[in-house]
Amino acid sequence: SSAACTTTSKQLLALLSPQHCALQLTSVQFGVAMLAAAVVSFCSGKMPLLPYCVWPLAGAIALSYTAGFVLLNLSLLYIHASLAETVRGLEPLCSAAIACALGVRGGRLSARALLALVALVVGGTLSALSQPASERSEGFYLGLLLANGANLAFAFRGTLTTAAQDLLAAENERPLDANAIFLYQHAMGFAATVLLSVGAGGYPSRLVSGESREVVMLLASSA
Repeated sequence: SSAACTTTSKQLLALLSPQHCALQLTSVQFGVAMLAAAVVSFCSGKMPLLPYCVWPLAGAIALSYTAGFVLLNLSLLYIHASLAETVRGLEPLCSAAIACALGVRGGRLSARALLALVALVVGGTLSALSQPASERSEGFYLGLLLANGANLAFAFRGTLTTAAQDLLAAENERPLDANAIFLYQHAMGFAATVLLSVGAGGYPSRLVSGESREVVMLLASSA
């Protein structure tokens, strides 16, 4: 699903070029995902509610998740989807580093896990360096930086989710429902990206009008 999302997002951004609308694309993707999660909740008869004690962490989770998606879509303006996915493979390294730095659960790694992370770093580095110079866009290194920034944001989201689960356990509350956190993080992210998109100049007509069947199909796939 990650590869499909990245590939179709890259195709959408190429279709909408020369307009740089990574933020607006993220907003529409989040809106579609939010509606899908709401439908699933309604059909299952479970309208998810988050305990009040976890709302601040839920907001932080949504913020880091949204930042990760915006940075990822921005990176796709400069690098190929295949390279972006390779860089995303380094996310476990970011997660481990953040968990160790903050001293949260999951920060202690076995020797086997450390070796696996080293292999990821070596593989990701070789993949980036092997990119032919002729295929590198003007903002190639900026794209790599943005993709790694997305990794950090997604890793923070995972760490914060673990912290939220630990808080609920300490408060003798039920664990977070997967669909609940999915719905709320997309709802909060959607609200934030809509405001930012409007402030940045609005939405390209081809992205929201539905006049292009190709755009609609790609948007549905990427969301």
